[in-house]
Amino acid sequence: MTTLFTLSHRFQRIPRNIYRYLFVMAALGFTIDGGIYSVLLNLYVLRLGYGPEFIGTLNSVGLFVFAALSLPLGAVRRFSSHQMLIIGLSCIFTGMMGLPLGQWLPEAFHSGWLVATRILTHIGLAFFFVHTAPFVMSITKGEWHSRALSLQSATLALAGFMGGLVGGVLPGLLGDWLHLPTSDPTPYQYPLLLAGIFLAPALLILTRLTAVSTPEPPAAEADEMLLPQPSKQRVLPFTVTQVVLLIIAVRILQITVVGVINTFANVYLDDGLKVSTDLIGVLTAVSRLVGVPIALSVPYLVSRWGNYRLVIWTTLFTVALMIPMAFIPHWAVAGAATIGIGSISSLRYLSFLVFSLSLVPEEKRALISGAGEMSIGLGFAFVSFVGGYLITWYGYPALFLFGAVLTLAGTVLFWLFFRKVK
Repeated sequence: MTTLFTLSHRFQRIPRNIYRYLFVMAALGFTIDGGIYSVLLNLYVLRLGYGPEFIGTLNSVGLFVFAALSLPLGAVRRFSSHQMLIIGLSCIFTGMMGLPLGQWLPEAFHSGWLVATRILTHIGLAFFFVHTAPFVMSITKGEWHSRALSLQSATLALAGFMGGLVGGVLPGLLGDWLHLPTSDPTPYQYPLLLAGIFLAPALLILTRLTAVSTPEPPAAEADEMLLPQPSKQRVLPFTVTQVVLLIIAVRILQITVVGVINTFANVYLDDGLKVSTDLIGVLTAVSRLVGVPIALSVPYLVSRWGNYRLVIWTTLFTVALMIPMAFIPHWAVAGAATIGIGSISSLRYLSFLVFSLSLVPEEKRALISGAGEMSIGLGFAFVSFVGGYLITWYGYPALFLFGAVLTLAGTVLFWLFFRKVK
């Protein structure tokens, strides 16, 4: 009872602005960041008659645009982070709504429409996620920075769980209602449209958010905030420019395994292992659900191990899960990797984010955030593009080994660059 009272008290202390912001993040998680779109998009494209090569190209084009924009957007000073988030979410909404509508165009326009709407969505994602951390810091103070980021990851994970379940079930339900097999694209088209519609209220709420800082938490409560503040700058042997380049180099390699799972896990399960859409949705959803307690435990884990060690151990963990997929073609092995790599992503992302933000002065945070997002985009784009052809030429095992080797290389580089400044 005491524990429940303590949790209730802590949730009551969360500022209203953060609650509104978390609703926006929940909408993103339910739809595109782990939810309906993550489960169904590639399966929809497969049913339009395209293969792994086009799926890889489709994902990589959008991600290359995301990567190209992230660093410049991090350096923008003319618009506030709040305005950038509104622009970003507007583009995401338009791209998500537009993509499935292309099915009603003549078939000759399908591929071009898919690429164009995917690019628009990723333009929005670049605007949005580059300025997420700076915006959180503009509506919070002190130790609330870290708590808000932790709550954000937990919210995305929980919403992704719900969206994954819904995304896995809807094609079958709609197929029965429309008397269409799940090999037809239409039962996948309508859930994708529904995902876009869900973003409309989130966009309205985002426009009403204001960058008003909350009061500093009392000292007793601040002692419970175990995640180090990103504003505590470290003494480095590198310039800011060198830090940006190092972060980009390390990050591109480190997230390769995550890129493989995010882009090709559902394709592998559907096309390679012939797993049902329902089960794919469940596996994706469970990976997000397991990520909720992991995200909420970030403050404790960081206080126990530190961001530097967590970055290393989480990336090695993903490598260990990826390697068996190359040698054991079974849905349970692929499912374990999907769940394990997906669930630990919030811990891996937050530990790297807070570590990298702590390397530079406060006024350079948006630049570092942009560099991090750009490197994620480049890494995912590279994996998406190359992965589609690796699958076609050499099969799925070659892709899984490729991802594991590059992620291991990124972890080694991270250790070499930052072992003296941890």
